[in-house]
Amino acid sequence: CQHFLEVKMIRISACKRTKCALEKKLESSLERGDRAQSDRCKAILAILDGQTFETVSTTLRCSREIVRLWINGYLLTGLDARFPQSVPVNFLIVYHPSLG
Repeated sequence: CQHFLEVKMIRISACKRTKCALEKKLESSLERGDRAQSDRCKAILAILDGQTFETVSTTLRCSREIVRLWINGYLLTGLDARFPQSVPVNFLIVYHPSLG
């Protein structure tokens, strides 16, 4: 039996050093033409800046579920690890429509 906690709002923050590292990773991925990694970096930076999943998914033309997977991957593995395609069901962030 799975139990999910309904989350009305979640705020993710990062220190300036981490944001700078993400921005460098974004710049590097853009130079290499790696759209997948650049979109992940853009999504993470946007969420850190307070944008909603809905706004980010609309801007990047992807689903909210993809944005959720990218954020969960970032929280689980950090900046340097590969982003997972799926995340354990019992992990912290579960998409809820009220998150936008």
